[in-house]
Amino acid sequence: MLTRTLPTTFALLFALACAEKEAAPTEAKTEAKNEEKTEEKVAEPVAPAAAGQGVLTMAELTKDLDAHAGKQIRLQGLVSHVCRRSGKKLFIVGVEQGQNLKVVATDAIAKFDVAFEGTNVVVEGKLVKLPAADDDDHDEAEEGCTAKQLAGFVLECVKVESAG
Repeated sequence: MLTRTLPTTFALLFALACAEKEAAPTEAKTEAKNEEKTEEKVAEPVAPAAAGQGVLTMAELTKDLDAHAGKQIRLQGLVSHVCRRSGKKLFIVGVEQGQNLKVVATDAIAKFDVAFEGTNVVVEGKLVKLPAADDDDHDEAEEGCTAKQLAGFVLECVKVESAG
């Protein structure tokens, strides 16, 4: 009788051991997914972007804004302000005083890190021409906020990185 139950017992133990090994990665994946859901996507400074082809400066962009409207662009510039209240807007310094380009966070970026303020960044996204009525929806009532935007345009940002 022992010879009949012994192979069956070993087969059951082997099957249980294999099932536990397969369950462990699934539990780890579930924990990782839960952590991702609870963490808010914050655009933080990363390694410097490679300067090169396809990256515009504010001077190049402002020469012909209409030519770039509706297109995906990469823009390098100095961040003059990150909105403290929502973190969803930052401003790239313009060529002329008070003419900053407003950059808004999309679903790809929940909010911008305040550490970007005063640094050079490369932002990537779609340059959108706004209707005249939507020109200046930045909340200037925010304490300490003096940022003015470049009239008629906003960059819908999908990626931001340090320019070095």
